[in-house]
Amino acid sequence: MRVASVSLSYRIWRNDQWVDPADFLRDLDSYLRWIFDDCPCEHAPGGLLIEADGKAWNSHETFDTAYNMACWFTGAAELLQGRPEVFVWAWEECNCYLRKRGFLVELEERSHWVSYPTVRFPLRDFMRQLVAPGRLLLRLQRATAARIAELDSQTGESGLPPAVARWAAELPPAHLAFRSAPARWQETRDFPLEEAHLVALEQALETLERTFEPR
Repeated sequence: MRVASVSLSYRIWRNDQWVDPADFLRDLDSYLRWIFDDCPCEHAPGGLLIEADGKAWNSHETFDTAYNMACWFTGAAELLQGRPEVFVWAWEECNCYLRKRGFLVELEERSHWVSYPTVRFPLRDFMRQLVAPGRLLLRLQRATAARIAELDSQTGESGLPPAVARWAAELPPAHLAFRSAPARWQETRDFPLEEAHLVALEQALETLERTFEPR
């Protein structure tokens, strides 16, 4: 099997185009409003875009929750800690595996929904490139949780933070009939990863960084 060059990035699919999640770090309310307006917002977490020899290996159609994206990093750390093969729960109905093949890493995804060609990358390149997307995911998740807590601290008599009440007022009535403003805000509040998962993600990234420090 031929060894391909690898490029990894954290991307979000919005309005039929790729968005850099770093843009949302500069405007968290825009991010939260997108989740609130489109609730449940299936594309908001984004995912790990994997390119082999400059061509996309996967697609946004197999992106899922932030927890699913985090599984790439925790799975890779387990591989470095000695497991020859790990299952990566990259999306709800996936059948994705990472395998260590000496100085190579092999990716396989063959579910009943999609089948991507099995590909091999240089292990060092793959693991080192995982760090930046993982750190960006961690930053966005923590920043989102902090902003939600800040908004919650401003909750008024309506039971919603003033900013969220304004978002709700600007939604078409049909949207609110489908899902009320309080229900939308609750789902938005539940969006960030739980702290235990953030800690596990950070530990996995530290494993990657320690193992493949620049020389």
